[in-house]
Amino acid sequence: MALNVNPHMKRKLRKARHSRLLRLPRALWRAIAALVSATGALLERASRRLSLSISFKITFAFVALAFVLISLFGGPSRIALYIFALPPLAIFGRRAVAYLLRPITEMTQTASRLAKPAAPDTWTHERINVAEAQDELRELALMLNAMLDRLEASVAEQRRFIDHAAHELRTPLAVISGYGDLLDRWGKSEPAVRDESIAAIRNEAGRMSILVDRLLQLSRIDAGRTALRPETVSLPDLIERSAEAQRVLHGQRLRIETDTEPLTVTGDALLLGEVLAILADNACRYTPDGGLVRLSCHRVDGTATLTVRDSGIGIEADTLPHLFEPFRRGERARAHNSSGSGLGLAIARRILDLHGAHIRVASEVGEGTLMTVEFPS
Repeated sequence: MALNVNPHMKRKLRKARHSRLLRLPRALWRAIAALVSATGALLERASRRLSLSISFKITFAFVALAFVLISLFGGPSRIALYIFALPPLAIFGRRAVAYLLRPITEMTQTASRLAKPAAPDTWTHERINVAEAQDELRELALMLNAMLDRLEASVAEQRRFIDHAAHELRTPLAVISGYGDLLDRWGKSEPAVRDESIAAIRNEAGRMSILVDRLLQLSRIDAGRTALRPETVSLPDLIERSAEAQRVLHGQRLRIETDTEPLTVTGDALLLGEVLAILADNACRYTPDGGLVRLSCHRVDGTATLTVRDSGIGIEADTLPHLFEPFRRGERARAHNSSGSGLGLAIARRILDLHGAHIRVASEVGEGTLMTVEFPS
């Protein structure tokens, strides 16, 4: 006789049967997960003590997983699978993992050579071979090589900077030392020698002071320790002040003109004034007697533009790409004026970079130079 069971009871019975069927697989997978986790923790502790390689750990994990799967699902043939499947899997896995990790091995070897270079000046020439790298590892190798390129350029620039700084400081120190010896020998009894020596020492000490101040300023800007005080700056006012200062210094031998229109920019007035003073002073220093220096500002295609044009000696073509590097001066500039340090334009460029401004240079030897500063909109 059939029992009458309501639909609610039928649903409960079905759920009970399903739960009994699913209980064993869930428990089994939880056990597998716990076993894998315990194996991984055990392997990690052992690898730390034994300094095992990544390839060995990955291979061991594959073999351990295969062993667990064979033990659970291998049935009567599990012994044969242990003997004939696990060793080839271990060998193949080891080779495959070693191949995949070859770029990392080369990175490690390159880093080791960088840490212990054979010669002090050759370590930055090391690069990672990306021929065997694939996918993300290739991208990593390319990024590391790019980082090494920048590092090499930075080291070369630092070495060049130190060499030039030492050279620029050596000259005034030699002059001061020479005149000090002159004072010691004859300065006490000969007033003319004494006065000449004192004047020369003061002059060279002043040059050294300016050079050191500019080196410190350059260092502060590069280290990000120069804080801007933005305000509305009138470019015509800056130009008139700079032109007047240059007329006091060079007006007796040069024509210094201005050409402006009402124009303002946002920036640090003190620093922008220093930039204009550097550009105008360079233009005057390297313009022969009777030449012309013109300072101007205009709005060109909606952009505030400041220009310094001179009719001076010009700049060599091979010097132009390096003009804003510290201590870089062309041969004609050194021959015309040996007192410069080569730091002014480097400082001006960095100050303009802080303001988001861009400077361009156009020059021909014997035809003069045009410096153009474009401020951001």
